[in-house]
Amino acid sequence: MLVVAGSFIPGVSQQAKRQNEIISHQKELVEMKQKEIIDSINYAGRIQKSLLTPEAYINKILNKIK
Repeated sequence: MLVVAGSFIPGVSQQAKRQNEIISHQKELVEMKQKEIIDSINYAGRIQKSLLTPEAYINKILNKIK
């Protein structure tokens, strides 16, 4: 019903089209930021993993102490 009513009002379809373009652009920005955040988290995880002593090594030393 809204589509039919919108077709009789001049400019409504143009306004809806512009709003859809804005929403699409905002969606792209959010997706890009989300990817940047996930990449940053993964990078931080790799740094932490490289700095921490491996669990297997810790277990080996603890087993020698027992």
